[in-house]
Order: sequence, then structure tokens, then C-alpha cells
Amino acid sequence: MVKIARRHAKGVDSARFVFGNAAKLPFKDNSMDLVVSTGASHHWKTPRMVFDECYRVLKAGREAWIYDGCPEVFNNRADRRKMSKKYGFLVGRLGHRVSTLHGFSLEEYQTVIKDMLEQTAFKGSYQMALTDIWMKITLKKRQ
Repeated sequence: MVKIARRHAKGVDSARFVFGNAAKLPFKDNSMDLVVSTGASHHWKTPRMVFDECYRVLKAGREAWIYDGCPEVFNNRADRRKMSKKYGFLVGRLGHRVSTLHGFSLEEYQTVIKDMLEQTAFKGSYQMALTDIWMKITLKKRQ
């Protein structure tokens, strides 16, 4: 994924992509403007540690955006058609199945993930929203 990200960011001098352990990020405290994770949180062995690492490396007032699957995004037939037009047949057709296997249910986000976030440095400073084909968790480091 790092190779793909670098290829897509050619010419963007401020972008930096590094392979590492999400529970032990290889960055200094308060050094990041933005942390983004896409489709990975369901693989994290120690998600609470990862959330706290995001908090540690973020500069004050900055955000982490955590995207992962949520099968409920695909429950509405009209939305599936819209996603098929926007992202292609496979996403519209297989998105529900893939997000069931690679993500969390809406109930899990509202209970397990929320309870976990309340035990991190981001306590009370996050939002969850279904956005297009993802659940997006926005974590904000306080000033």
C-alpha cells in the first residue's frame, strides 16, 4: 500500500509514506498534521493502542481519519446503484459482502468501538459518520 500511495502522490513534496506498526508509530510526538487509515482498523490487534498512538503523534488541534467497512452502508438498493455508477459494478455488487468481512457492523461501531474510544486520549473528541462506502471515524486532538 505504501508503494501505491507513493505512486499516486508523485509530485506532492509534503506527502510522506512510511511502513510501520500502527501500535508503535515511527514518528515523534506532536509531529503529524493528519493521520489517515483506510480499511485497516478491523485488522488491528490492539486498537486502543493504535488510537492512543494517533493521539501521541498528532499536533494539537489536528485530526486522524479512520475509514473502515460497514455493511449497513449497502442496505439501501438505490444507494447500491449510485455506488455502482460511481465506483463500478464490483463495489455496488460486492461492497456489502466485503464490508461484512472487512469492517464492523453499525452496532459494533456504536457500542464496542465507541466504548473503546472513550478509554483513549480521544475521549469525547471524536465523531462517527457513514460516508459513501465507509464508516469514517474522525478523531480530533484537543488544543
